[in-house]
Amino acid sequence: MTVLRRITQVFGSPYTFGAACWWYLLGKRVRAQNRFRAVFSSNIVQAYNDRIANAVCMAQAKLTDEEIAGIRKEIEGWDEKPLISIVMPVYNSDGEQLGAAVESVRQQIYQDWELCIADDCSTVPQVRTILEAVAAEDRRIKLVFRNTNGHICAASNSALELAEGPFVAFMDHDDPETQLIIDLVQGV
Repeated sequence: MTVLRRITQVFGSPYTFGAACWWYLLGKRVRAQNRFRAVFSSNIVQAYNDRIANAVCMAQAKLTDEEIAGIRKEIEGWDEKPLISIVMPVYNSDGEQLGAAVESVRQQIYQDWELCIADDCSTVPQVRTILEAVAAEDRRIKLVFRNTNGHICAASNSALELAEGPFVAFMDHDDPETQLIIDLVQGV
């Protein structure tokens, strides 16, 4: 069975999408929210969204050397190169994934960025070691180590306090990015 057919079944089920719309029209907002939540948290829908996101990343990751050179030349001609502050909360990250995430930022074509990382009181000692090592290698990487675990919201806010750029992007600690910052800057 194809993913599209499974998604159609999820959205077509009387207990999910159709029911959510029905309850919403009747003014039963809480009941509608619960039904919508069931639809959009479905593993089938999530798998489909993941496939779309991966396809977009793969397409962007396949820039040729000529395309990269062209983008760099265009960037050199810009009058303004805004600083992009990338906020990344971290907690007990896998060392390999954390390293890949940081390295993906360092490999961006657009180089006017700062990576603001807040460690949310990780209990895994290698996290602090990795973060201190990458910050020592690149002055654009800023760190804050929280004394208490405040979860993702508090950690994101702590990292955001380090940000100096007029634009902010958020990144997860286990989510290596491709050449996406350039898209953000071109949209400005």
